[in-house]
Formats: sequence, C-alpha cells, structure tokens
Amino acid sequence: MVVLQWRSVKRVLIGALLVIALLSLPFAFGLSGGDRWSTPSESVGLIHVTGTIQTVGEGVIGEESGVGHVIDALNSARDDDRIAAVVVRINSPGGSAAASQEVHRAMLKVRAAGKPVVVSMADVAASGGYYIAVAADRILANPATITGSIGVYAQFLNLSELADEYGVTLETVKTGPYKDLGNPTQPFTEDERRVMQAVVDDSLDQFVAAIVEGRELDEEEVRRLADGRVYTGSQAREFGLIDDFGGLEDAVDLAAELAGIEKEPYVVRYGRPRSGLLRFLRGFSARWEQATALEARLIQILTGERPSVTIQY
Repeated sequence: MVVLQWRSVKRVLIGALLVIALLSLPFAFGLSGGDRWSTPSESVGLIHVTGTIQTVGEGVIGEESGVGHVIDALNSARDDDRIAAVVVRINSPGGSAAASQEVHRAMLKVRAAGKPVVVSMADVAASGGYYIAVAADRILANPATITGSIGVYAQFLNLSELADEYGVTLETVKTGPYKDLGNPTQPFTEDERRVMQAVVDDSLDQFVAAIVEGRELDEEEVRRLADGRVYTGSQAREFGLIDDFGGLEDAVDLAAELAGIEKEPYVVRYGRPRSGLLRFLRGFSARWEQATALEARLIQILTGERPSVTIQY
C-alpha cells in the first residue's frame, strides 16, 4: 500500500515538473549558449564531465543524464573544422567502467584527428574520472583537487541471514552454476568470489594499461599507486599522474598553445550548464533519480529479480 501511495506522489510531482519545464522553455533558449555559427576559426571547445559517470539515460525532466551528451560533444568538436583544440573539464568521482572507457575512447579520437586535448580537473576527478583524464595530451589540476582512486570494485547485497530469519528464498532455474551469481538470499561462496575477483582484476589491468599508455609511466609504478587511495593534486603531480597546476583558464590557454593558436582563443562551450530554473530542475532531477534507483533496487530484490552487477571505476 505504501508503494502505491509513493508511486502516486511520484506521478503528481513528475507532472508538475513537466509543466514547469514547459513554462521555462523561453528561458532555456536564452541560456543555452552562444551562436556557434558565428564562431571564429581556431577555437577551443569546452566540454564538461560532471557527476557520476554512467551509461546513457534520461532524467525525469527529459534531459539526458548519462555520458551520451559528452561523447556527442567530443564527436562534434572532432568533426568541426573551427575547433583546433578541446578542453575537458572533469568534476566526477567516477562511475561505470564501460561508460568511462567510452568517453576515454572518444577523447582519443579527437587527438587522432590532430586536435590537442587538455583536461582541467575541478574539485574531484577520481577513479573513472581519472580514467577519462589519462586520454588527454595534458592534465591540469589544483593542488587541493582530489584525484587518483585507481582501482575497481563490484558490490553485492547479502541478505542471506535476513532471508533465513524470515524464510525468504529465490527459486532459480539456471543454465550454469554462476548464472545467478550475487543472489542476495544466498551466501556469497568462495567460488563466486573467485569468479568475480578475476573480472575485477582484469578490469584493473585495463585501467593500469590506460594509465601506462596515457601518462607514459612504468607499469610497476602505476600498480604501486593503484591501491584505491585518493591523492591530492599536489601528490598527483609528484607521482606523475598530472602534468601541472592550473585552473580552467590555464587549461584553455594551454590547449590554444598546443594547437598553435597565437591570439586569445574563442571558446565554444558544448552543453554549458544552464542557470536559473532549469539548473534547479536538473539538480532536483539528479537527486530524484538517486532515490528512485534505490527504490527500484529494493523492488527487484522483493520481487525476486536479481539486480545487475556494475563494475565501477
């Protein structure tokens, strides 16, 4: 009964958000960025990677919440003759391994097109955020930026003791011994742990290889640093994980220098964060999605549908 009431409240709130979003459309067009057709040649593209790195999704107000818009922006900058270099501003604690790899690959394609890429780290660019960063020609951060967290993890919810206490079981028909690996009503066995450890270790190997290639560091040194801990920007520079200190403006200047732009560069902002009402709605949407994701996970467990496993950077 509580679930039905909660869903009714969600429908009402989503309807109200849609009405507000429609009323704010005139403001949206005025706040979405400059006229790209007036962009001078030899410009620097600016792309933001913000929040949890995840595969493409859609928010409750209809805006894309995954990395799809980041990849689209990188592809657009790569193919636009007026863009000579790209700055990627990262403010992310990490996320999905596969989604991080997709953005990493898109950045390498920009470089392959002959356009330098500079990463500007904001408050945090850790784990998957750092995986993305190593695809750049140069990485700048602030001394207090939090980065690193080089590692991989997969989590499983273990409710076996609770299930035993209340007599809850999941009757499963499967084609192999590991097909229902992570069943929350059964203890995690050593064999299952061995299988998942191999997956996590392989994912770490991929992470380390990307750093070795991108940062031109010794593999043994990278593995020493890849114990999951975070580093400040100051520590990261000492270890060679970043190139130098600097903010966003410094990153733009460096990108222009690498591209051979002699005058002050014109900056083309891709997907610039909106202000005012739409910015508030996007923030509310993100918090709402976190709550509904937790609810969906609990419903999956209660209805016998096993939640999917995500390998996280």
